Amino acid sequence: NGTLTIGGTTYRILDVRKNNGVFLHHCDRDVENVVGDVARLEIDIPRRWHIQRNHSATHILHEALRRVLGTHVKQSGSLVAPEHLRFDFTHFEKVNAAELKAIEDMVNEKIMERVNVYTLELPIEEAQKVPNVKMFFGDKYGDFVRVVVIDEKFSAEFCGGTHVLNTNDIGLFKIKSEGAVAAGIRRIEATTGLFIGDYINRLQQQLHTEQHNVTSLHDKIKQLEKELASYQTSQLSLAIPALVTKAVQVNGVKVVAARVNATDLDQLKELGDSLRNELAHNGIGLLATELDGKAQLVCVVTDDSTSSYPAGKIVGAVAKQLGGGGGGKAHLATAGGKDVSKLDESLAAFPILIQDWIPS
Repeated sequence: NGTLTIGGTTYRILDVRKNNGVFLHHCDRDVENVVGDVARLEIDIPRRWHIQRNHSATHILHEALRRVLGTHVKQSGSLVAPEHLRFDFTHFEKVNAAELKAIEDMVNEKIMERVNVYTLELPIEEAQKVPNVKMFFGDKYGDFVRVVVIDEKFSAEFCGGTHVLNTNDIGLFKIKSEGAVAAGIRRIEATTGLFIGDYINRLQQQLHTEQHNVTSLHDKIKQLEKELASYQTSQLSLAIPALVTKAVQVNGVKVVAARVNATDLDQLKELGDSLRNELAHNGIGLLATELDGKAQLVCVVTDDSTSSYPAGKIVGAVAKQLGGGGGGKAHLATAGGKDVSKLDESLAAFPILIQDWIPS
Protein backbone atom coordinates (compact mmCIF):
# COMPACT_ATOMS: atom_id res chain seq x y z
CA ASN A 1 0.00 0.00 0.00
CA GLY A 2 1.02 3.59 -0.59
CA THR A 3 0.16 6.50 -2.85
CA LEU A 4 0.49 7.45 -6.51
CA THR A 5 0.71 11.14 -7.36
CA ILE A 6 0.32 12.12 -11.00
CA GLY A 7 -1.07 15.18 -12.74
CA GLY A 8 -1.43 16.93 -9.39
CA THR A 9 -3.78 14.24 -8.03
CA THR A 10 -2.93 11.66 -5.38
CA TYR A 11 -4.43 8.19 -5.48
CA ARG A 12 -4.28 5.51 -2.79
CA ILE A 13 -2.80 2.22 -4.00
CA LEU A 14 -4.79 -0.76 -2.79
CA ASP A 15 -2.82 -3.59 -4.37
CA VAL A 16 0.08 -4.33 -6.72
CA ARG A 17 0.03 -7.38 -8.99
CA LYS A 18 2.39 -8.72 -11.62
CA ASN A 19 0.95 -9.67 -14.99
CA ASN A 20 3.18 -10.90 -17.82
CA GLY A 21 6.20 -9.22 -16.25
CA VAL A 22 4.36 -5.90 -15.78
CA PHE A 23 3.52 -4.49 -12.33
CA LEU A 24 -0.06 -3.25 -12.21
CA HIS A 25 -1.05 -0.78 -9.48
CA HIS A 26 -4.69 -0.99 -8.39
CA CYS A 27 -5.85 2.39 -7.05
CA ASP A 28 -8.86 3.49 -5.03
CA ARG A 29 -10.39 5.09 -8.15
CA ASP A 30 -9.78 5.43 -11.87
CA VAL A 31 -6.57 7.30 -12.68
CA GLU A 32 -6.82 10.26 -15.06
CA ASN A 33 -5.31 9.65 -18.49
CA VAL A 34 -2.04 11.59 -18.21
CA VAL A 35 0.29 9.62 -20.43
CA GLY A 36 3.77 11.11 -20.39
CA ASP A 37 3.46 12.81 -17.00
CA VAL A 38 5.87 11.94 -14.21
CA ALA A 39 4.34 9.68 -11.58
CA ARG A 40 5.51 9.73 -7.94
CA LEU A 41 5.07 6.54 -5.95
CA GLU A 42 5.37 6.60 -2.16
CA ILE A 43 5.32 3.58 0.10
CA ASP A 44 3.43 3.55 3.41
CA ILE A 45 6.69 3.20 5.34
CA PRO A 46 5.33 2.29 8.83
CA ARG A 47 3.11 -0.36 7.26
CA ARG A 48 6.05 -1.72 5.29
CA TRP A 49 8.13 -2.00 8.47
CA HIS A 50 5.40 -4.04 10.14
CA ILE A 51 5.19 -6.35 7.12
CA GLN A 52 8.96 -6.78 7.13
CA ARG A 53 8.91 -7.82 10.78
CA ASN A 54 6.19 -10.39 10.23
CA HIS A 55 7.77 -11.69 7.01
CA SER A 56 11.19 -12.27 8.52
CA ALA A 57 9.55 -13.81 11.59
CA THR A 58 7.71 -16.20 9.25
CA HIS A 59 11.02 -17.46 7.83
CA ILE A 60 12.43 -17.98 11.33
CA LEU A 61 9.20 -19.70 12.42
CA HIS A 62 9.41 -22.06 9.45
CA GLU A 63 12.87 -23.25 10.47
CA ALA A 64 11.92 -23.43 14.17
CA LEU A 65 8.98 -25.68 13.28
CA ARG A 66 11.26 -28.05 11.38
CA ARG A 67 13.76 -28.17 14.23
CA VAL A 68 11.17 -28.76 16.95
CA LEU A 69 8.62 -30.94 15.11
CA GLY A 70 10.76 -32.59 12.42
CA THR A 71 11.92 -32.16 8.84
CA HIS A 72 8.59 -33.47 7.53
CA VAL A 73 7.25 -29.96 8.13
CA LYS A 74 6.65 -28.15 4.86
CA GLN A 75 5.03 -24.77 4.20
CA SER A 76 1.48 -25.16 2.91
CA GLY A 77 0.49 -21.50 2.77
CA SER A 78 1.11 -18.22 4.54
CA LEU A 79 -0.16 -14.71 5.05
CA VAL A 80 1.99 -11.74 6.01
CA ALA A 81 -0.01 -8.71 7.13
CA PRO A 82 1.07 -5.61 9.07
CA GLU A 83 -0.71 -6.72 12.26
CA HIS A 84 -0.06 -10.46 12.21
CA LEU A 85 1.22 -13.47 10.32
CA ARG A 86 -0.32 -16.81 9.47
CA PHE A 87 1.64 -19.93 8.58
CA ASP A 88 0.17 -23.23 7.37
CA PHE A 89 2.32 -26.33 7.48
CA THR A 90 2.18 -30.10 7.13
CA HIS A 91 2.03 -31.97 10.43
CA PHE A 92 0.13 -35.03 11.60
CA GLU A 93 -1.06 -33.98 15.06
CA LYS A 94 -1.82 -31.02 17.31
CA VAL A 95 1.27 -29.08 18.40
CA ASN A 96 1.26 -29.35 22.19
CA ALA A 97 1.96 -26.54 24.65
CA ALA A 98 5.55 -27.59 25.32
CA GLU A 99 6.32 -27.72 21.58
CA LEU A 100 4.72 -24.31 21.01
CA LYS A 101 6.82 -22.82 23.78
CA ALA A 102 9.98 -24.35 22.34
CA ILE A 103 9.13 -22.97 18.88
CA GLU A 104 8.32 -19.51 20.23
CA ASP A 105 11.48 -19.46 22.37
CA MET A 106 13.63 -20.47 19.39
CA VAL A 107 12.22 -17.65 17.27
CA ASN A 108 12.78 -15.09 20.03
CA GLU A 109 16.30 -16.35 20.67
CA LYS A 110 17.14 -15.80 16.99
CA ILE A 111 15.65 -12.31 17.24
CA MET A 112 17.75 -11.51 20.30
CA GLU A 113 20.91 -12.74 18.57
CA ARG A 114 20.79 -9.64 16.33
CA VAL A 115 21.44 -11.63 13.16
CA ASN A 116 21.93 -9.61 9.97
CA VAL A 117 19.46 -10.51 7.24
CA TYR A 118 20.73 -10.40 3.68
CA THR A 119 19.68 -11.48 0.21
CA LEU A 120 21.45 -13.22 -2.64
CA GLU A 121 20.43 -13.00 -6.28
CA LEU A 122 21.73 -16.10 -8.00
CA PRO A 123 21.14 -18.26 -11.03
CA ILE A 124 18.62 -20.86 -9.98
CA GLU A 125 21.10 -23.73 -10.44
CA GLU A 126 23.51 -22.04 -8.04
CA ALA A 127 20.77 -21.01 -5.59
CA GLN A 128 19.64 -24.61 -5.29
CA LYS A 129 23.10 -25.47 -3.98
CA VAL A 130 22.84 -23.11 -0.99
CA PRO A 131 23.01 -25.38 2.13
CA ASN A 132 19.54 -26.34 3.45
CA VAL A 133 17.83 -23.77 1.24
CA LYS A 134 14.04 -23.93 1.21
CA MET A 135 12.26 -23.70 -2.10
CA PHE A 136 8.70 -24.50 -3.02
CA PHE A 137 8.27 -26.90 -5.88
CA GLY A 138 4.77 -25.67 -6.67
CA ASP A 139 6.11 -22.18 -7.42
CA LYS A 140 7.47 -21.03 -10.77
CA TYR A 141 10.95 -19.56 -10.73
CA GLY A 142 12.88 -17.69 -13.40
CA ASP A 143 16.49 -18.14 -14.37
CA PHE A 144 17.57 -15.91 -11.46
CA VAL A 145 16.12 -16.19 -7.96
CA ARG A 146 16.41 -14.28 -4.70
CA VAL A 147 17.49 -16.12 -1.56
CA VAL A 148 16.87 -14.57 1.87
CA VAL A 149 19.43 -15.67 4.45
CA ILE A 150 18.94 -15.38 8.21
CA ASP A 151 22.12 -16.91 9.65
CA GLU A 152 23.78 -19.29 7.19
CA LYS A 153 23.39 -22.10 9.74
CA PHE A 154 19.71 -21.41 10.35
CA SER A 155 17.51 -20.19 7.49
CA ALA A 156 17.94 -19.72 3.75
CA GLU A 157 14.81 -19.50 1.63
CA PHE A 158 13.76 -18.58 -1.90
CA CYS A 159 11.78 -15.37 -1.44
CA GLY A 160 11.03 -12.17 -3.35
CA GLY A 161 9.45 -10.31 -0.43
CA THR A 162 10.58 -7.51 1.86
CA HIS A 163 12.48 -8.23 5.09
CA VAL A 164 14.15 -6.55 8.06
CA LEU A 165 17.88 -5.79 7.93
CA ASN A 166 18.53 -7.37 11.32
CA THR A 167 16.46 -9.89 13.29
CA ASN A 168 16.48 -7.53 16.29
CA ASP A 169 14.26 -5.19 14.24
CA ILE A 170 11.45 -7.73 14.74
CA GLY A 171 11.38 -6.87 18.45
CA LEU A 172 9.47 -9.84 19.82
CA PHE A 173 7.45 -12.79 18.51
CA LYS A 174 4.27 -14.19 20.06
CA ILE A 175 2.17 -17.19 18.96
CA LYS A 176 -1.53 -16.41 19.30
CA SER A 177 -3.06 -19.71 18.22
CA GLU A 178 -2.44 -23.13 16.67
CA GLY A 179 -5.04 -25.35 15.06
CA ALA A 180 -6.07 -27.59 12.18
CA VAL A 181 -7.24 -26.20 8.83
CA ALA A 182 -7.38 -29.48 6.88
CA ALA A 183 -6.32 -33.09 7.18
CA GLY A 184 -2.60 -33.09 7.93
CA ILE A 185 -2.40 -29.28 7.76
CA ARG A 186 -1.90 -27.14 10.87
CA ARG A 187 -1.97 -23.35 11.18
CA ILE A 188 -0.07 -21.02 13.49
CA GLU A 189 -1.14 -17.40 13.88
CA ALA A 190 1.31 -15.02 15.50
CA THR A 191 2.28 -11.38 15.80
CA THR A 192 5.40 -9.30 16.34
CA GLY A 193 6.67 -5.93 17.51
CA LEU A 194 4.26 -3.31 18.80
CA PHE A 195 1.21 -5.40 17.91
CA ILE A 196 2.06 -7.77 20.76
CA GLY A 197 1.02 -4.96 23.10
CA ASP A 198 -2.34 -4.74 21.31
CA TYR A 199 -2.69 -8.52 21.60
CA ILE A 200 -1.98 -8.41 25.35
CA ASN A 201 -4.48 -5.58 25.80
CA ARG A 202 -7.15 -7.61 24.00
CA LEU A 203 -6.38 -10.62 26.19
CA GLN A 204 -6.66 -8.46 29.31
CA GLN A 205 -9.98 -7.10 28.10
CA GLN A 206 -11.22 -10.62 27.37
CA LEU A 207 -10.06 -11.74 30.81
CA HIS A 208 -11.84 -8.78 32.42
CA THR A 209 -15.01 -9.62 30.48
CA GLU A 210 -14.77 -13.30 31.41
CA GLN A 211 -14.19 -12.43 35.06
CA HIS A 212 -17.26 -10.19 34.93
CA ASN A 213 -19.24 -12.99 33.31
CA VAL A 214 -18.03 -15.47 35.94
CA THR A 215 -19.04 -13.07 38.72
CA SER A 216 -22.44 -12.60 37.11
CA LEU A 217 -22.86 -16.37 36.79
CA HIS A 218 -21.90 -16.85 40.44
CA ASP A 219 -24.49 -14.23 41.43
CA LYS A 220 -27.10 -15.95 39.29
CA ILE A 221 -26.21 -19.33 40.77
CA LYS A 222 -26.50 -17.94 44.31
CA GLN A 223 -29.86 -16.39 43.46
CA LEU A 224 -31.08 -19.65 41.91
CA GLU A 225 -29.82 -21.61 44.91
CA LYS A 226 -31.67 -19.18 47.18
CA GLU A 227 -34.85 -19.53 45.12
CA LEU A 228 -34.48 -23.32 45.05
CA ALA A 229 -33.97 -23.45 48.82
CA SER A 230 -37.04 -21.26 49.30
CA TYR A 231 -39.07 -23.53 47.02
CA GLN A 232 -37.83 -26.66 48.82
CA THR A 233 -38.70 -25.10 52.18
CA SER A 234 -42.19 -24.24 50.99
CA GLN A 235 -42.64 -27.79 49.68
CA LEU A 236 -41.40 -29.32 52.95
CA SER A 237 -43.63 -26.92 54.89
CA LEU A 238 -46.67 -28.45 53.18
CA ALA A 239 -46.19 -31.53 55.38
CA ILE A 240 -46.22 -29.54 58.65
CA PRO A 241 -50.03 -29.42 59.12
CA ALA A 242 -50.21 -33.21 58.75
CA LEU A 243 -47.54 -33.60 61.45
CA VAL A 244 -49.53 -31.42 63.82
CA THR A 245 -52.68 -33.50 63.28
CA LYS A 246 -50.66 -36.51 64.52
CA ALA A 247 -49.40 -34.67 67.61
CA VAL A 248 -49.35 -36.61 70.89
CA GLN A 249 -50.97 -35.00 73.95
CA VAL A 250 -48.54 -35.04 76.88
CA ASN A 251 -49.08 -33.17 80.12
CA GLY A 252 -51.66 -30.96 78.40
CA VAL A 253 -49.39 -29.95 75.50
CA LYS A 254 -49.25 -31.14 71.90
CA VAL A 255 -45.93 -32.90 71.12
CA VAL A 256 -44.60 -33.42 67.58
CA ALA A 257 -41.34 -35.20 66.72
CA ALA A 258 -40.35 -36.02 63.12
CA ARG A 259 -37.51 -36.40 60.68
CA VAL A 260 -37.47 -34.05 57.64
CA ASN A 261 -35.26 -33.77 54.55
CA ALA A 262 -33.81 -30.33 55.17
CA THR A 263 -30.75 -29.45 53.08
CA ASP A 264 -29.10 -27.18 55.66
CA LEU A 265 -29.53 -25.84 59.18
CA ASP A 266 -31.16 -22.60 58.02
CA GLN A 267 -33.85 -24.55 56.21
CA LEU A 268 -34.35 -26.75 59.28
CA LYS A 269 -34.88 -23.63 61.42
CA GLU A 270 -37.38 -22.23 58.89
CA LEU A 271 -39.31 -25.50 59.07
CA GLY A 272 -39.17 -25.23 62.85
CA ASP A 273 -40.74 -21.76 62.65
CA SER A 274 -43.48 -23.16 60.41
CA LEU A 275 -44.14 -25.95 62.92
CA ARG A 276 -44.24 -23.48 65.82
CA ASN A 277 -46.77 -21.31 63.97
CA GLU A 278 -48.91 -24.35 63.14
CA LEU A 279 -48.88 -25.55 66.77
CA ALA A 280 -50.03 -22.04 67.80
CA HIS A 281 -50.76 -22.84 71.48
CA ASN A 282 -49.61 -25.40 74.05
CA GLY A 283 -47.17 -27.10 71.71
CA ILE A 284 -43.66 -28.53 71.56
CA GLY A 285 -42.00 -29.65 68.34
CA LEU A 286 -38.78 -31.45 67.48
CA LEU A 287 -37.57 -31.74 63.88
CA ALA A 288 -34.41 -33.59 62.84
CA THR A 289 -32.39 -34.17 59.69
CA GLU A 290 -29.07 -35.71 58.70
CA LEU A 291 -26.42 -33.32 57.35
CA ASP A 292 -22.88 -34.38 56.45
CA GLY A 293 -23.21 -37.61 58.42
CA LYS A 294 -24.41 -35.89 61.60
CA ALA A 295 -27.80 -35.39 63.21
CA GLN A 296 -29.13 -31.84 63.33
CA LEU A 297 -32.03 -30.88 65.56
CA VAL A 298 -34.37 -27.94 66.04
CA CYS A 299 -36.77 -27.69 68.96
CA VAL A 300 -39.63 -25.17 69.03
CA VAL A 301 -42.03 -24.28 71.84
CA THR A 302 -45.09 -22.04 71.69
CA ASP A 303 -44.92 -18.86 73.80
CA ASP A 304 -47.40 -20.10 76.38
CA SER A 305 -45.24 -23.16 77.20
CA THR A 306 -41.68 -21.80 77.18
CA SER A 307 -41.58 -21.18 80.93
CA SER A 308 -42.19 -24.86 81.66
CA TYR A 309 -40.49 -26.35 78.60
CA PRO A 310 -37.60 -24.14 77.38
CA ALA A 311 -36.51 -25.25 73.90
CA GLY A 312 -32.79 -24.73 74.62
CA LYS A 313 -32.72 -27.21 77.50
CA ILE A 314 -34.98 -29.74 75.79
CA VAL A 315 -32.93 -29.89 72.58
CA GLY A 316 -29.75 -30.17 74.63
CA ALA A 317 -31.17 -33.23 76.40
CA VAL A 318 -32.03 -34.90 73.07
CA ALA A 319 -28.62 -34.06 71.59
CA LYS A 320 -26.93 -35.65 74.60
CA GLN A 321 -28.57 -38.96 73.63
CA LEU A 322 -26.84 -38.62 70.24
CA GLY A 323 -23.42 -37.84 71.61
CA GLY A 324 -23.66 -34.11 71.02
CA GLY A 325 -25.02 -30.92 72.46
CA GLY A 326 -26.54 -27.55 71.76
CA GLY A 327 -29.04 -25.01 72.95
CA GLY A 328 -30.58 -21.65 72.29
CA LYS A 329 -33.58 -19.53 73.12
CA ALA A 330 -36.65 -20.71 74.98
CA HIS A 331 -38.88 -20.67 71.88
CA LEU A 332 -36.39 -22.07 69.32
CA ALA A 333 -33.07 -23.84 69.74
CA THR A 334 -30.77 -26.05 67.68
CA ALA A 335 -28.33 -28.84 68.48
CA GLY A 336 -26.34 -31.58 66.83
CA GLY A 337 -25.21 -35.13 67.50
CA LYS A 338 -22.65 -37.52 66.06
CA ASP A 339 -24.60 -40.78 66.47
CA VAL A 340 -27.12 -40.71 63.62
CA SER A 341 -28.01 -44.36 64.26
CA LYS A 342 -29.90 -43.35 67.43
CA LEU A 343 -31.82 -40.48 65.81
CA ASP A 344 -35.07 -42.36 65.04
CA GLU A 345 -35.01 -43.89 68.52
CA SER A 346 -34.65 -40.44 70.13
CA LEU A 347 -37.49 -39.02 68.02
CA ALA A 348 -39.77 -41.91 69.02
CA ALA A 349 -38.89 -41.40 72.68
CA PHE A 350 -39.38 -37.62 72.60
CA PRO A 351 -42.95 -37.66 74.02
CA ILE A 352 -41.64 -39.74 76.97
CA LEU A 353 -38.88 -37.16 77.53
CA ILE A 354 -41.52 -34.41 77.69
CA GLN A 355 -43.77 -36.50 79.93
CA ASP A 356 -40.93 -36.99 82.41
CA TRP A 357 -39.70 -33.38 82.09
CA ILE A 358 -39.56 -31.54 85.40
CA PRO A 359 -40.49 -27.89 84.74
CA SER A 360 -37.88 -25.43 85.93
